[in-house]
Amino acid sequence: MEQPPIFNVGRFMEDISRSEEQRGWRRLWLWGIPLALVLGTLLVAALWFNQSSRSGMEDTVGPTQGTEKKQAVSPAVLNVSHQATYGEYLTDEKGLPLYLFESDKQGASGAKAASMCDKECAVAWPPVVTAGKPKSGTSSVNSNLLGTTRRSDGSEQVTYNGWPLYRFAKDFGPEDLMGQDVNDFKGRWHLMSPTGEAVKSSIE
Repeated sequence: MEQPPIFNVGRFMEDISRSEEQRGWRRLWLWGIPLALVLGTLLVAALWFNQSSRSGMEDTVGPTQGTEKKQAVSPAVLNVSHQATYGEYLTDEKGLPLYLFESDKQGASGAKAASMCDKECAVAWPPVVTAGKPKSGTSSVNSNLLGTTRRSDGSEQVTYNGWPLYRFAKDFGPEDLMGQDVNDFKGRWHLMSPTGEAVKSSIE
């Protein structure tokens, strides 16, 4: 005669535990996947917002303010270069040509030098700024003609023979000279000669 199966309490509890564990994993997958998607979406949105905010700040500050507020960390050094068409002219320590702006106020006969180039003008024609007294990098630069004038942003701009000095944004190398004899921002721009005068369009 067949004996009825003996009820195994331990196995029954083990089956229950296994079922509960499986249900727990299913709940984890059901809740975990949507939660991960939500967190991922929030992370992407946060990164996008941070990038957009940074871009907005850059647009608000703009290249003009960035240029105007740039402060020198060392004395400016002036040198001299030569080009067949224009002769000798002043350069910065990197060999980039330096210009004067005819609309500026020259510091001469007791008058204070003053720059008439700021905002958009100072982006196209970055002023040569210095920390301390500017220096001559060669004997061709007359140290007696070196000076400074304070700009509206508080920086000290280098002057030569009383004329504030500038670079030109379109001069990417020492040989460019793209700013020579350019009429821009209601005034004409010229290379600065070592004698402190505007360089003519060509050597006569």
